[in-house]
Amino acid sequence: MKKIAAMALCLVIAVTLVSCGKNEAQLIHKTYKGEITEIGDDYITIDCSTTNDTEKFMLDEKTLPFSFNLIVGQKVAVESEFYTDDEKPYSAQLITLDERYNKLYTYHVAFANWTDNSKIYTGALNWKTIAISSVQHLPVYKFDTAAELDAFKASYSDILTMDQGLDGTPSFDYITAAYNDSFFSGKSLILVYVPASSGSFRFGVNEVYCDNQSFCIYVEQLNNPEAYDCMMAGWFVVAEADKEDIANCVDFDAQLRHPSTGGGIVDADNIRKDICELYLAVLEDLWNVDSGLNGGISQLGIDLSELSHLTEVEKETVMHDFASKHNLPYIAGTWKELCEQGYIDKDNLYWEDGLFFSIKTNEDAVWNLPAIKEGDPVPELTAFDAQKWRSGLGAYYFGQCTAQKNADGTWSYTVGQAAIA
Repeated sequence: MKKIAAMALCLVIAVTLVSCGKNEAQLIHKTYKGEITEIGDDYITIDCSTTNDTEKFMLDEKTLPFSFNLIVGQKVAVESEFYTDDEKPYSAQLITLDERYNKLYTYHVAFANWTDNSKIYTGALNWKTIAISSVQHLPVYKFDTAAELDAFKASYSDILTMDQGLDGTPSFDYITAAYNDSFFSGKSLILVYVPASSGSFRFGVNEVYCDNQSFCIYVEQLNNPEAYDCMMAGWFVVAEADKEDIANCVDFDAQLRHPSTGGGIVDADNIRKDICELYLAVLEDLWNVDSGLNGGISQLGIDLSELSHLTEVEKETVMHDFASKHNLPYIAGTWKELCEQGYIDKDNLYWEDGLFFSIKTNEDAVWNLPAIKEGDPVPELTAFDAQKWRSGLGAYYFGQCTAQKNADGTWSYTVGQAAIA
């Protein structure tokens, strides 16, 4: 059993707890939540909803950032862990909260096995967003009763494994055995299916977001082994949630975070070659159109900062490979940054000896997907805009582009609108 805190800003400072009674030495874990009622030079007081009392916390000036602006009325939580004897200090962490609710979520992980059957995706609460690959969405389910949990097992036992574990990871039947009617009287279960390209990878919960309208579990790959097997695998991540906390939530989602790059699961070199080849093709197609813009240049500027489909390592790979193909050096940066650095003449809107390229993920793309039948693969899609720019009167744009991963693993894309300046 593990617990994960759903936090907002994790601006953490050390504090010293003042108002607590002292008994025999023992380790105490306690959470204080409330609003700041007073701010002194070295302390704050909060109207604590968990104790129905005013609590005072001394601030440690050595660790208090000067840019950390506390204000009266601000919602905070203090996660405390301290010993109750006279010799050990009362220490804690102060966390500032926005609209998200600071909550501890118990979660479990079970082996589920691999499936390419689209039923696990089309039956999910977030089926409309799974195909959008600017981030890796994972299918998520919610169970409010033991009967709903049992129905899920019966419905998906033909494509996933319910009764077997793997290498120390328990089975789904094992971790859900205690979820009976008594449990569901006040709680719900949120389930995420995590497909993996190797049985060597392990997963857990990085963060849970809940703002009374939306609920999202951020799943994290916990390891990044240098050597791993090539057995396709899958895992269930199950989190417990209080029903009253999610009663008004209408949007449920889950997303995968890679341990080192923040993106999806990548190969041994942390490079997804198929998706890199897609964006290399886009840059090359831009190079080839209106080729007169390419004349007389000695350097390239490339901005992939808003291309959320790629990890930072993959962005560097795409930029390097594209520039190397044309035997030109490149500067990574936005158009504004290149202006500030003196490469682009901002006043005259002209780059005398360079050419600027950019690709940006279109987060607002609207998809009209055909009906997906049970057993059909779920399409992997992304959308973006791209341009090359030499001057205010010399530029070419690929707008409203859409790309889809083909059955052979390659990507193809179409340009929705092309424009020339």
